[in-house]
Amino acid sequence: MRKANKDVTDSVQAQHSAEAEVQVLRARIAELEQRERQTQEELRYLEEQTSTLEVVFETITDGLAVYDRNGDLVRSNTAFKNLMGVEEQSDYHQMNMRQRGELLRLRDEADSALAPERWPLRRMLSEEVLAEEGAVDVRITTQTGRELQLSLSGGPIKKRNGEVSGAVAIYRNVTERRIIEQHNSEVLQALLAMAEVLVQGIDQSVTGDLQTTSSLTRVLQRLTRLSCSILGCQNISLTLVDAESNLLYPVTFFGSTETTHSVNAMQQWQTTLAGQHLQTYFSEPDYLRALEDGQSFLLKHEPLPPYLIIPMSVGGLTMGLMALDFGDPVYSITPDDMALAEAVSKLSMLVLERERLLQDRAEAHAKELALLDANQRMDEFLSIASHELRTPLTTINGNIQLAKRRVKGLLQVEEIPQSSHEKLELVQDLLNRAERQVQVQNRLVGDLLDASRVQANRLELHMGIYDLLAIVHEAVEDQQAAWPKRSISISDPGGVFRIPVYADADRLIQVITNFMTNALKYSASDKPVAVMVTIQDQKVLVAIQDEGPGLAPQEQMRIWERFYRAPGITVQSGSGVGLGLGLYICRTVIERHQGEVGIESEQGRGATFWFTLPIAQE
Repeated sequence: MRKANKDVTDSVQAQHSAEAEVQVLRARIAELEQRERQTQEELRYLEEQTSTLEVVFETITDGLAVYDRNGDLVRSNTAFKNLMGVEEQSDYHQMNMRQRGELLRLRDEADSALAPERWPLRRMLSEEVLAEEGAVDVRITTQTGRELQLSLSGGPIKKRNGEVSGAVAIYRNVTERRIIEQHNSEVLQALLAMAEVLVQGIDQSVTGDLQTTSSLTRVLQRLTRLSCSILGCQNISLTLVDAESNLLYPVTFFGSTETTHSVNAMQQWQTTLAGQHLQTYFSEPDYLRALEDGQSFLLKHEPLPPYLIIPMSVGGLTMGLMALDFGDPVYSITPDDMALAEAVSKLSMLVLERERLLQDRAEAHAKELALLDANQRMDEFLSIASHELRTPLTTINGNIQLAKRRVKGLLQVEEIPQSSHEKLELVQDLLNRAERQVQVQNRLVGDLLDASRVQANRLELHMGIYDLLAIVHEAVEDQQAAWPKRSISISDPGGVFRIPVYADADRLIQVITNFMTNALKYSASDKPVAVMVTIQDQKVLVAIQDEGPGLAPQEQMRIWERFYRAPGITVQSGSGVGLGLGLYICRTVIERHQGEVGIESEQGRGATFWFTLPIAQE
């Protein structure tokens, strides 16, 4: 019985043990099945991510290429192949780095061959990161013969131990953008050259009728060449309208040497205008209406391409006609091109009218009344022209501000793709450049407006009791922010914390800013500029000292004259744009404050510009 019971007990225990092992085995199987499901889910997720990355890789509009540690091409997207003009199975993919570089003829922005050690891919494999400001522009010649300029960025690919295993490079085609930038630069230079013509004018000693003044003709010829460069037309002509008889007098013409037929056609057309009456030649109702309203219009004359006629008007009177030939029978001018063409026409008319006024003044030199009348006409015209130029500048600046705000808002969106983020940053940089150029032009227009107000005795001052020390510090801080790399110091009178003056604070800031800007522009970038405030009896003296080239004694009085610019003095830092009006306006402002201005200078030893103001009693 004992043995039978033991056998039964052992059997029961064995059965329980087997059931426990089965349960453990089942739990293990369930665990393995769960892991298998997780593994399958992870594999499916990875496949989806890989598929997504593959789509992103292929749909990126910039060329994208991956290289191994030797510079051999491992992978590239469709945009890269299209950019380089290579097929999927072409020999290009089997070439080494040196062979590809020689095939593409890698050059820098100046079109000089790049040394192999300066090739962007070699730099990236040497652990250099080319991103943002470090991106480089290279010129290449593709297998299909295309000449491209690329902006290349990227960096090395590293293993966990830090060893470089390859590199990834992004190729962006900036050919058209660089062409546009070059064109904009040329347009800006041409506009500045036209402004220079406006300032310098022609030899004021010339006499004779307008139609026979050779000096004026040379000025107009220069203007037509500059206008053609700005507007991109093939041919351009300028015809004056006699103010009394309304007869047409062609005065100048400029045409492309590559379009002989169209050049001859416009010259013949211009010849037919000579001596004709304005309203008789342009007798069609649409043309007459456009001339009365001062609006541009297309003059059609088959089989020649239409000419864009831009009336050059002053005070509602048509003083001249600018004709543009773009060489295309179906040419359709854009609103932007039209606005630019009309702006160039107004500037040309400004130069022409200035020469008319100067000639009137020369002919009436012995008559004080005639001299005053000529000055008044010139200043009124400058005022009108300044307002005409400021209106589009204000619109442009407003649009730039709105565009910058939009771009800034888009950059703050977290879901935006990296490629789009980079493009928006590029747009933001271009808008900043455009804003700076608008500010330069706006300052020039502001000088013209102030000069005309001074001459007309309409310069307004908003007077009150202000602290001159605070005004000086504010102006200096503004310039320190605008010129962060320059050394600008300021010294105050010891123990004085406030200097009251009866003044227009904004106009004083304008004067101090002008003095400081001149000191910074006409001295080397490593030279300091010092601002000093001292008290002399019941007056306060503000002086700005530089280490520039200085001025000769005979120039120290003339620099305060309107439109005068000292010869031989070149800009050493910043922009050289100016009309010779800043010091003239500064002297007027300080004299209206019952103060004085002056300069202390020696050639080669810098200059100190100063002004004094009476201290007010509070």
